[in-house]
Amino acid sequence: MGEAEKQLAERYIRAIVAAAYEGAPRTDVEIAWQDVRDRPWVFPPPPASDFYWSFSRRIASYNPLDFWRRVSAPALLVYGEGDERVPPRSSAAKIADAYLGSRGLRLDVVLFPGADHAFRLSPSAPKKFQWPKTVPGYPDRVIEWVLQVPEP
Repeated sequence: MGEAEKQLAERYIRAIVAAAYEGAPRTDVEIAWQDVRDRPWVFPPPPASDFYWSFSRRIASYNPLDFWRRVSAPALLVYGEGDERVPPRSSAAKIADAYLGSRGLRLDVVLFPGADHAFRLSPSAPKKFQWPKTVPGYPDRVIEWVLQVPEP
């Protein structure tokens, strides 16, 4: 995607997020949609009556760190190092501060190199269809951690 297309896409997504989470006017979404509706990469905005809009407003104020401060059980954070949705290192650092600074007893973090948000690896030949592959060792590492954590 070229720079101009990228800017259009970002503006469109920002309009949806602002309307859904921050209460910006839905007309902003409709204006942004008009600018991108003929692009092959775009998806239409959910209809005004869609549950997405009310659900998004309800979860917008959710702060997961408030909950991490109440966790006292051992915890394992597992990330794909290439996650573009949740930045692994900054996410783990924030959780560690909240968890260990409160009641947390044990926190382990595992980063899987090359893996995305769903622990999938990028295709080795991006132009050719390939079934997604889970990063090697993901399920085994989680099971090993569960088995090594002492019972309360």
